[in-house]
Amino acid sequence: MAAAIDFVRSRAARQVHLVGAGAGAIAALAAVGDTSEVVSAALLTPRLDDQVAALERVREAALPKLILVGSLDTDAVRDAEAVFRVATGRCEMAHLPVMAQGTDLLAGEWGQQAGEKVLAALRRWRR
Repeated sequence: MAAAIDFVRSRAARQVHLVGAGAGAIAALAAVGDTSEVVSAALLTPRLDDQVAALERVREAALPKLILVGSLDTDAVRDAEAVFRVATGRCEMAHLPVMAQGTDLLAGEWGQQAGEKVLAALRRWRR
C-alpha cells in the first residue's frame, strides 16, 4: 500500500482515495490502517478472508468508507454488513438490487448508479 501511495504522490496527486473490490478491498483497507495519506475508501463487495486480513485490522482504518454490495447474494451481504458493523469513522453502505458483485457492480443495469454513488462519496470526502 505504501508503494501505491508513493506512486500516486510522485505523479502529483493531491489526494489519495482507495477503491477496492472483494478480498482486495479488505486487504487494502487493512494496509491503510490509520494513515492520513488516504482520504477515503470505496469498497465494492468487501469479502472477509482471514488469510488476507483479520476483521480487527479493518477496524483500524478510521477514514470515511462507502460499501457497495449486490443485495441478491446473501453471502456477499453478510460479509459487507460485517465490515460495516466493525467500521470506525464515517461509513455508509448501499445495497443494489443485483446479483453482481465486486467490479461487476459498475456494469450492467445498476452500473451507472453504482458509479455515481462512488463518485459522490469521493466528492463528499475530499479535503
